[in-house]
Amino acid sequence: MREAISWFRARSVTNLTWWLAPTVARQDWDNLLRTHGFHFSDGPPSMAADLRALNETGGTPQGLRIITVTDERALQAWVRTFIVGYEMPPDWEKPLLEMMTCLGPELPVRHYLGYLEDKPVATSNLFLSAGVAGLQFVATLPQARGRGLGGAMSLAALLEARQMGYRIGILQSSEMGFPVYRRLGFQQVCKVDHYYRTGRP
Repeated sequence: MREAISWFRARSVTNLTWWLAPTVARQDWDNLLRTHGFHFSDGPPSMAADLRALNETGGTPQGLRIITVTDERALQAWVRTFIVGYEMPPDWEKPLLEMMTCLGPELPVRHYLGYLEDKPVATSNLFLSAGVAGLQFVATLPQARGRGLGGAMSLAALLEARQMGYRIGILQSSEMGFPVYRRLGFQQVCKVDHYYRTGRP
């Protein structure tokens, strides 16, 4: 743990998250993590769904156009839309863009960008690995919420994963997204606890 913290400290990273796999007992790590300045945060619901049994009745909201991101300009729009939609600090946009640019537009990563009236308003993402389709980065701009865009962006990504032969979809849900994913057919299977450490060089 000291080695891990030192590695990030040498790179001026002050905010850290330490995730615990569902099979790891929290009590075995709690004292050690707290000794090193970490604080416990209740994990988000981890969910899974059989992609052959998705609820597809919601359809696509009127006027929504979904594209697969394939070039730098679209990726920039995707990152900006996600940052605003997920209400993240604006200065996170540049490092997220750099990370996504390094990953590239090819599989196993796939980005989806939703437009209304030719303006980007929603995002989703697939990470395809270990035989499962991971749904991530689902966000909608505040002014476009309540119209079913999050569900449509999620469904579009999952249906493409199914078409590619994937049978299981997985995700970690926000509080806002939980009822959306339940309607699509996801069930909570576990929680992934984590600890965070902030503000210490």
